[in-house]
Amino acid sequence: MPLVIENTKILAVDISPAMLEVLKNFAGKHGYDFDSHSDPADAADLIERRVEQFETDFRCVVLGWPEGDSAIIAEFLSRLSSPDHCDLPLVIICHELTAEIVSLTKKRARTTALLWSNYQKASELIDQLPLVRAPKIVKPQPETADSRAQGEV
Repeated sequence: MPLVIENTKILAVDISPAMLEVLKNFAGKHGYDFDSHSDPADAADLIERRVEQFETDFRCVVLGWPEGDSAIIAEFLSRLSSPDHCDLPLVIICHELTAEIVSLTKKRARTTALLWSNYQKASELIDQLPLVRAPKIVKPQPETADSRAQGEV
């Protein structure tokens, strides 16, 4: 099993319940925490709520690119381009690398695409992603006579 960064949380977005199940199994196999949505608008709302609550713990978004008309994900991609979300890595999994997908990977930083036939390689990409929004770790300070006198602990 490859090295997995502890508590790596990914958000999977795909309009296909079958593909979400594949991604769920993939996430479990690789030890990732997993949240999924079949509605791109709901997924964008979730990301925004988490930012508002200072819970920016998604390592990346894995987006299953819909076959045919990509208009269903246009709003989602637009919202991911906002200043609050533009640094969130995006891994697109698609059936074919269309000109639209290639263009997006060139325009949007931290965006890459994989064919569904190679989706297992997503774990290598995810594990190599830099921690963009690392959680703040607060170590408890030992109690001292000075801190007790000042009301600190």
